[in-house]
Amino acid sequence: MSLFGTSRPKPKLPFGAQSVATARETAEQEKLHYIAYPERFDAEQGRVVFNHSIQTVNNERLAPMPLPNVLLVVSSPLANPQQKHLWRSTKQGEQLQLVATIEAPSSWHLDVGNGLLRLLHPQAQGLTIEEIPWHTTP
Repeated sequence: MSLFGTSRPKPKLPFGAQSVATARETAEQEKLHYIAYPERFDAEQGRVVFNHSIQTVNNERLAPMPLPNVLLVVSSPLANPQQKHLWRSTKQGEQLQLVATIEAPSSWHLDVGNGLLRLLHPQAQGLTIEEIPWHTTP
């Protein structure tokens, strides 16, 4: 109960943590590289402009669209800097979810027109492609 007789909502914790201690432990184990999000729609070029330079495909001559309420967070575990963790959340930082872990020679790109985060995994006999919905949050 607060001084005014109403209770305050519990604060949202990062990394899907159940406690402040768990959130702090997770944050201390990751090196943040960047946070990318759709900043605006450029009607002249027909593309979505992001706040950070990221690898995109299918991002030209698009019809005007509402911007998705989603962030892409890219980090690396301190214990294994060759790995990349790809996280997705709302722009408000809620519903943060680890959606992929990749390591070289694997790579990724964002297919803007189809709303997909695509992971590319080279194999001895070709390429494995994994697609994760980008516009939806957990």
